[in-house]
Amino acid sequence: MWRYERALAAYLKRRFAATPDGLRAYTIAASVLAAHNYGLRTWRRSGADGDVVSAVDHALDLVHRTWGETGETLVVVARTTTPMWQIVQRIESLQTERGRADTE
Repeated sequence: MWRYERALAAYLKRRFAATPDGLRAYTIAASVLAAHNYGLRTWRRSGADGDVVSAVDHALDLVHRTWGETGETLVVVARTTTPMWQIVQRIESLQTERGRADTE
């Protein structure tokens, strides 16, 4: 989890480069991890009854409403063995594709 938070914070730090101390990036990254964990724990405490995706989406929606700007939210599912650089690379390529689609 720490590696994921660090990678997410590094990405967000580049995204919010105008914020010199990186506080926003690390705060959002920590919020995403906390919300994700909360959604999973809530689902597990219910005896794994119900829809885990809805539980996590509900928790992440709060993060989005708190920190979000206009735009969409992206949720990535990856194997734990996937190197973080591949996950970040795929996210960046999706954003590039989305940018091209918006201009067409």
